[in-house]
Amino acid sequence: MARVALAEEARCWTRRRRRSCCDMSAVSDLDELLATLAPQLDDVTFVYALVPSDSNVRREVADAAIARVEEREGTTLVLPIDVAVHHGLRHEFPCRRLTLQVHSDLEAVGLTAAVATALAAEGVPANVLAGFHHDHILVPVDHAEVARWGTMTNTRWRLRSYRPCAAGAWAAR
Repeated sequence: MARVALAEEARCWTRRRRRSCCDMSAVSDLDELLATLAPQLDDVTFVYALVPSDSNVRREVADAAIARVEEREGTTLVLPIDVAVHHGLRHEFPCRRLTLQVHSDLEAVGLTAAVATALAAEGVPANVLAGFHHDHILVPVDHAEVARWGTMTNTRWRLRSYRPCAAGAWAAR
């Protein structure tokens, strides 16, 4: 009888563990988000490339892009620098992607502001892309290690120190 109970308990634990690993719930609480950022720096150098509206290149490079924005002047793609160079695309802002591994809720309030404020305090420009599961911060190549170090080592004390004021603005505590 005790053996059956232990086996059932093990199955329940396995189901709970599998559920927590695979069925990630989006986190919206700012304190929890900041405590569990787990930033990961991508090895690839990306650039912002402009593809004119009438260009045939768009279809060929679209699969390599990690982001796409349609504008009146043309299409902006964020793609690996080697793809942009290979296709002769006008490009700027060589950057690395810092992925926040926490599954952030798309309606979470304050995460982008807290991270951007902390990086700005280190002099690191940041462009944010929101994915369904994670936020991605694009930082200049020459600031990538500072950004990773800053978010990894200063997350608990630096990011937690930036909180919304009564007027909705962000300020250091």
